[in-house]
Amino acid sequence: ADLEALLEEDPGQTVRELTEQLGLGLATVDRHLHKLGKVNKTGKWVPHKLTEVNKNQRLTTCISLAAKQKKKSFLHRIVTGDESWVYYENPAPKRQWLDPGMPAQSTPKPNIHGKKALLCIWWDQKGILYYELLQPGETVTAERYAAQLNRLSEEIDRKRPFTGKGKRNTILLHDNAKPHVAKATRQTIEELGWEVLAHPDLAPSDYHLFLGLKTFLREKHFKTLENLQNSIDEYFGSKNEDFFWKGIHDLPNRWEKVIAADGDYFD
Repeated sequence: ADLEALLEEDPGQTVRELTEQLGLGLATVDRHLHKLGKVNKTGKWVPHKLTEVNKNQRLTTCISLAAKQKKKSFLHRIVTGDESWVYYENPAPKRQWLDPGMPAQSTPKPNIHGKKALLCIWWDQKGILYYELLQPGETVTAERYAAQLNRLSEEIDRKRPFTGKGKRNTILLHDNAKPHVAKATRQTIEELGWEVLAHPDLAPSDYHLFLGLKTFLREKHFKTLENLQNSIDEYFGSKNEDFFWKGIHDLPNRWEKVIAADGDYFD
């Protein structure tokens, strides 16, 4: 009964923390946990809470994108970009003791004030096109982002030589962060002749590239930015073209899941 009460209060406690509170041995607590039918799961990170307006916008956008894709595929034209903080210290998410079938509780992202650097990256269905790892403390301004897009355009021309007729029809998939929608950015995108894809907060970098990178960096500790960048290079270098293709081509499946969930998040 005491063990159940402690788990109801906080299912994220470790076996060692439980033993200290109950005054029992590790083996005894572990045996009681399994006797209660508890299983150990890792919580997942969740985005911001969706309002009804958010849900309706997501639903409408996904219906439109799914219809457009079914009419004529455009996934090969997508270049997606995003930013993510990468940390010098990377602890593993806390595990929780739960009943079978119960979802793990969401966990706030740790170490938000720890030493970190901003990773800015762009990629397509074939691989990484361009990325920058900023110095600790540096962030992206509208002017910097516009300059990054120009460098990205140069890398696209170098890594993906255009052999078609007319002009390259690049579709840029990025979120609506302030630097991404600023006047300088919009002007740069217009000058480059790119199209911007409206999307329902479903960025391939979030659900595919960054997810794998964070897993790769888990429990790693870095003393210098160079060490961190070398590890990131190692991660990208370990991925073949199929990995990137899957990240982009999973978009229609995710649009359909949003539609099925009436605009809400899905598992």
